Amino acid sequence: MNINGKTIALILLLLLVVRNAGGGGGSAPFPTDKLSVLIVEEVQDRGKLPLPQLSAINGTTWRAIVPLEQRRVVDQNVTLTKEVQWVKDALAVKRDSLPWLVISDGKSGFSGPLPPDESALIELLKKYGGS
Repeated sequence: MNINGKTIALILLLLLVVRNAGGGGGSAPFPTDKLSVLIVEEVQDRGKLPLPQLSAINGTTWRAIVPLEQRRVVDQNVTLTKEVQWVKDALAVKRDSLPWLVISDGKSGFSGPLPPDESALIELLKKYGGS
């Protein structure tokens, strides 16, 4: 196999694009000083969601992991005039679909589609300090 400089540059560029795509861990998607979680949804589309994913949005287990002041579930069209800054910053994170999950602990985080069920959501939260 013949690998030249262009091939290496293309591979590095591809790795950079994949790493920075909106669906993985990495740098914090928004500033915060503790684990903070935002789920963005279209409330009118709740009836179209698979039941396990809807159960994740409404789940009590993940809510017990993240303190009330550090978690929100909001409609994509909400107007946030009297909300804390981390929620405004999290809502401004680019989304490619709904429902969308944004997690940050201030150092690392996740921005991507909401996992398919609550157990997958909890596993993701544990990765960023939820216990």
